[in-house]
Amino acid sequence: MTYSKTIPFIAICCIFLSGCSPTLSTFSERLYEDGGWSEQELKDIQFYTSDNIILRRQIRSGNSEIVDGEIKMRNGRKVEEIIIKKGTPGVFVKKTSDKNMAISFESGKNKFLVFGPNKKIGGRYALKANDWERNRGKVNYAGKTFVFTVVDDIPMLQVDLKNKTKITRKSRVAKGRKVN
Repeated sequence: MTYSKTIPFIAICCIFLSGCSPTLSTFSERLYEDGGWSEQELKDIQFYTSDNIILRRQIRSGNSEIVDGEIKMRNGRKVEEIIIKKGTPGVFVKKTSDKNMAISFESGKNKFLVFGPNKKIGGRYALKANDWERNRGKVNYAGKTFVFTVVDDIPMLQVDLKNKTKITRKSRVAKGRKVN
């Protein structure tokens, strides 16, 4: 293939492949209420993360029961780190309150994060923390307490709207009426 044919070929491939990727929108309280989805229907929705989520916890010396996370040394301390990258797909596990939801991005017991509507950002579903200290939140993950830091924006849930906004139409043809 010559150079003049390569550029258009690459451009066409990019356009074709971008059509296959989901168009993500932020999951919000309004979308949740308008959808009126049951817990079973929520299990059919594919969720995604809007930003990277990095969970960290310090490991005490002598405690080395790490299974899935990575162990890193930070300032001479052992730290377990779990990274959930932007765009990672997740599934609904359960409701944790009226509107808060547990979303899992990997399989395993209690490996989920809680998201819920945040009034400060227009009711968008954001990562919930048990406790906040400035821009650091504490969460329970797999039965352990981890800390995450909000750098720019708090991580939110996203969904591919085209998959859940299909219109269900019930139609029939009127047979007509005749004069008696």
